[in-house]
Amino acid sequence: MARNRLAAHAAAAEDFDKARQLTEQVLTANPKDNDALLLKGRMAMQSGDFDTAVGAFRSILKDQPESVPMMHLLAEALLRKGDTELAGDNLRRAVEIAPQNVDARIKYARFLIAKRIYPAHLSRLIASWQKMRLIPMPSPRNPRC
Repeated sequence: MARNRLAAHAAAAEDFDKARQLTEQVLTANPKDNDALLLKGRMAMQSGDFDTAVGAFRSILKDQPESVPMMHLLAEALLRKGDTELAGDNLRRAVEIAPQNVDARIKYARFLIAKRIYPAHLSRLIASWQKMRLIPMPSPRNPRC
């Protein structure tokens, strides 16, 4: 517990080498320490080591399979790694687990829009927003709209 706090403090002070060292000590003693795994995953994300981040977040999800925030972190790591299909699966699963969670629904909708995957109801909504000029209409100069 104390090493987790020291590791978090070192990471906050941007002493990532010390934070990694302390985190690894915690994980050597207890490989399922979710606080250490979360810190390891976040530091890995920050340094661009998305494989390590994915592994850390997956380890936490084994222990907490219905953690919507962890699914979001895993999806973000997968997106940055370039694995959009698995990222989308995690975002969809988060909505299935917590359909009342507005944040989960928004993140999944943004993912679908970014990938240009429009279920019928979303296509109608986007068309109505475009008619109301709430979002731009696609044009030859800006086909991404």
